[in-house]
Amino acid sequence: MIEDFIVNLPDREKKIVNRLRNIILETAPMLREKLSYGVPYYFLKKRICFRRCLEIS
Repeated sequence: MIEDFIVNLPDREKKIVNRLRNIILETAPMLREKLSYGVPYYFLKKRICFRRCLEIS
């Protein structure tokens, strides 16, 4: 499910998201990923961290 979200991102953003995802999962492998309201987040017993896209011009 998270993979489907990442696949649809622009290439530059995809690189950043994949790097952050790897850091989070390598550092805290007990966390689980979930998509909620179209936003990926990581949780254990509650939400720990989420990723949100911002338009920077």
